[in-house]
Amino acid sequence: MQFATGSSDGQHSAAEMKKEPMPVLTAEANRLKAVYMSPEQERISYLERKLIELMKALENEKSENERLTAALDERDDMLSESRTELIQAYETSMQIRADMLELLQYYTMTQKSETPED
Repeated sequence: MQFATGSSDGQHSAAEMKKEPMPVLTAEANRLKAVYMSPEQERISYLERKLIELMKALENEKSENERLTAALDERDDMLSESRTELIQAYETSMQIRADMLELLQYYTMTQKSETPED
């Protein structure tokens, strides 16, 4: 940005300072406005906003993914515990059946020994 000088010694009157820089500043402002209002700059601004939106969406997706992973891990732990309890219940059931079979065999043997043979 260049300013026009009013005198050779660099001294300017207040009137000169108000009058001369204004067209230069206005031209510079118009140039900057043209740059920032250009289709390219509008496209860049749009893409920057879109990038920010996508980054926020990605962060939300990461948070959601972490939440779902934690929920999945919790359910996996619950499934593992349930599976362990089921195996223990099955083993207990099999032991009870074995004990009942043993008692039935004992009862049958005692019944046979108590019955008189003809």
